[in-house]
Amino acid sequence: MIFYTVYLKRTDEIIASGSSISCAKQMNKSLNGFHSIVSKNTKGKQHKYEILKENLSLDDSENDEF
Repeated sequence: MIFYTVYLKRTDEIIASGSSISCAKQMNKSLNGFHSIVSKNTKGKQHKYEILKENLSLDDSENDEF
């Protein structure tokens, strides 16, 4: 699973975090719109948001419970 954290570049404020579906809802975007922002950010063509992507495996989340 990919965990996203979305920051406003201007203020470094976290505006969304979680799965792509969760982030899209928090940002009032469609899922396709959110993925478009992520893609443009990866290519350096989007300058409003800073997006951190973390790959989480099931093993990582299971170990956090103990």
